[in-house]
Parts: sequence; C-alpha cells; structure tokens
Amino acid sequence: MYDKNEMQFFPDEPKIIHYDFSGEPIYEGDEYVEYDGEKILLDDMAYYAKEYIFSSIYVAGDYV
Repeated sequence: MYDKNEMQFFPDEPKIIHYDFSGEPIYEGDEYVEYDGEKILLDDMAYYAKEYIFSSIYVAGDYV
C-alpha cells in the first residue's frame, strides 16, 4: 500500500499568498526587487538586465 510519508509522487504546490496587478500569482518565499518603478521577481531579473543591455546597445548604435 502507498504510504504518504514514505514517498511523494507530486511535490506540494507552493503556497499562493497574493496576486499581482496582472493576475499572476505571488508565491510564498518569492523575492522582488524595485526596477524602474516596478517590482520584479528576482528570478526574472536576468531577463530584464538582458533587455536593458540590448536596448542600450541598439540606441547607442543609432547615435554612432
């Protein structure tokens, strides 16, 4: 027989504590940083950093 304490086939879902303005869930333990007046999930910060660098290089190329 399956013993719940012995093995879990599905890990527990993270606890949703709130929803942001766009309807995305905010999970317990998520860390946010302030960036351009917005709160951004720390895990997504690498994406925004790449976007900022690409935009800066693109704009700089227009002025060269």
